[in-house]
Amino acid sequence: MGKFVHNTTFMMMADRAVEFVEWVRPLVESATRGMEPRLSVLRYVGGAPAGEEEGMSVALQVEGDSIEELLIWADKKLRLILLQFEKRYQGITFSSIFEVL
Repeated sequence: MGKFVHNTTFMMMADRAVEFVEWVRPLVESATRGMEPRLSVLRYVGGAPAGEEEGMSVALQVEGDSIEELLIWADKKLRLILLQFEKRYQGITFSSIFEVL
């Protein structure tokens, strides 16, 4: 059976990105034990460098053994981070699940 990756992208004003990473890192570490979490910042999109004037996008990716496992994790752990993020940063998020080939 393959692995799956849950990706959530947090989009915010560029001037809040450093503060966001400092704020979210301990929350991610606590919420993702054993899930191989990774935080990444978008640097290139659509054939061009990502411009800070459009805002900043930071992705959180975690691995799981099934879609169901990731959906349960998202409901129990990630949801709380998303609610705090929306209130604190007035940003937007989107999530998706990929299957590793």
